[in-house]
Amino acid sequence: MTNNVSSNNALITAPFRLQSVRKNASPTRGRKMLLRAVLLLVVVVVCSATSCVKGIGTGIAVTPDSTLSPDSARAVAFALAASESEQFGLRPYQYADEDSALRAGFSKCYHQPRVVLCGKTKEREVQFRLLEMMRRVFSPHADSLRVSLLDRLRSRFGDQAVRECKWRYERDDAKSGCPLLAAAASRQSARLVMSFSNGVTERSASQK
Repeated sequence: MTNNVSSNNALITAPFRLQSVRKNASPTRGRKMLLRAVLLLVVVVVCSATSCVKGIGTGIAVTPDSTLSPDSARAVAFALAASESEQFGLRPYQYADEDSALRAGFSKCYHQPRVVLCGKTKEREVQFRLLEMMRRVFSPHADSLRVSLLDRLRSRFGDQAVRECKWRYERDDAKSGCPLLAAAASRQSARLVMSFSNGVTERSASQK
């Protein structure tokens, strides 16, 4: 009889004990969730401060001479980029939305999980954008791709026709890219003239 009463009492009190355990576990679970949220916030802040989310990138521009038609230059440059991408394990990337591809202005893209190489034409130039995400400097793998692509392009088009440059983002994505060679040369000339003028002014002032 005593055993039956004890068993009945256990069955009656079991739900209350379970609720008590759940109530006691709830604060622990809440603390874990709060800790995860804090850690995520720290990661986001650190990445924002170190640019690890944005990553590192560079531009490569090809300015073919007048003896080569723009279509031929584009075909050769993209073929070399495709060959180098395959050599380094990058695969062709297809935009899910064709409109996005057109807005970005890119004709071809190749990618790995964190490395992306895209190409486009900007007036007569063929330009490539190499980007490695979650990095402040290029990894050895991505940097080898950069150097190898530059070497292949220069061996085909000439050293003077291929340059590494800073990619500039414009409000119109189709206009983003490396500054055109004529514009870059014009800015360089302007800086040289300004530097020379400042030097002349300083010497004149010192002579007085």
